Amino acid sequence: VYYKLGNRYNYIFIDEFQDTSKVQWHNLKPLSEEVMSKRVVSNVDKTGQTILFGDKKQAIYRFRNGDVRLMDEMTKKNEQNQFYHPENNIIKLSTNYRSKKEVVEFNNTFFKQSKERERHAENELLVRVYEDSEQTYHRKDGNGYVALHVTDFASKIDDVAEKFNKDIYAIIQQVKKCGYQLNDIAILLRKKDKIPSIIQYLANPPLGTNRKKIACISEESLSLKNNAEVQFLIAMLYFLQ
Repeated sequence: VYYKLGNRYNYIFIDEFQDTSKVQWHNLKPLSEEVMSKRVVSNVDKTGQTILFGDKKQAIYRFRNGDVRLMDEMTKKNEQNQFYHPENNIIKLSTNYRSKKEVVEFNNTFFKQSKERERHAENELLVRVYEDSEQTYHRKDGNGYVALHVTDFASKIDDVAEKFNKDIYAIIQQVKKCGYQLNDIAILLRKKDKIPSIIQYLANPPLGTNRKKIACISEESLSLKNNAEVQFLIAMLYFLQ
């Protein structure tokens, strides 16, 4: 199978390689070796290529057996390394074309401090993960902004959720005063089970407050089962039954 596929394809591109597991790589490695062992054009000294694209800092799928050490091994150029190849070419993308100046500078400071913390803890793997993470920015349009808000989790869970929702509402109002519209704002959460609570808080302000409703669109809010009219019809059918 590897030989047949290796003859069919000349180039292999693996994106988000930092989240690749050892099992996945051991399945792909023979195919990669087969592709790189053949010439792409007859009588020309040019072989196929395997391109691995990833960022070690973005390794977030360890729970799916993603192993950032694979990518770390790829960058070690020595004869003892089983992934070493004399023609390995490492290209580092040092210019950020997506984010604005303030975001890039925040990231640079954050990863620099993270590297020093791990160096002090003698965690050499993470030191290498944060190595060469500094970037320059390309965008010159407007001003970016980064702020950190810390929520106290020492209190009861319900109180924390309430405070968390209040903080989000306050941030939205602050951003709107800066001239942004609601359709310019996105809320990203680590777990989607927090989404209903936030949508409920923003869309249904408590009685006796001056808060205005904030309409939200999410995968959860677009679900039919969460539609108020659908829920009413289902409740009515249960009642009639």
